Amino acid sequence: MLFRVLSEHGRSDLALKLITQESNPSYGYLLKKGATTLWEVFNLLGEGDSMLRADGGKLLSLNHPAWGDVSAWFCETFGGINVERADLINVRPDLSTEIKAAEAFFSNPSGSIKVEWKKTDGIELNVTLCGQMKCTVFDDKKQYSAGKHCLRFDS
Repeated sequence: MLFRVLSEHGRSDLALKLITQESNPSYGYLLKKGATTLWEVFNLLGEGDSMLRADGGKLLSLNHPAWGDVSAWFCETFGGINVERADLINVRPDLSTEIKAAEAFFSNPSGSIKVEWKKTDGIELNVTLCGQMKCTVFDDKKQYSAGKHCLRFDS
């Protein structure tokens, strides 16, 4: 929730910094410690990086979906995949941070969408739609349907 609120207020850069910092608590800390899932608590490692909670408490979940919203935040914020309805996506990646490229994928019974973009001397944005999925780009009213659409925008 915090990351979404920061992004809604133009601070995706701060959200990204909080996520990627390697000090505790953060997702970057978990990655640095070898996590491949989202642990229930950030202070799981005890002395010598043992798999005990640092406070000596009982070992908790090493695959805790409650923290998973960060994955959706990445898809929506940097992948730009914003679901308007089951068959309509508004593609609007946040291009305001130091991230130079991103790609994201989403599917549901209506079809699928893959978004890829990169910063060059402008913005190259590729959108691939399958099934009945449609999209708009940056809140424009033009709708794109099945196929691959290669768009270019000035920076």
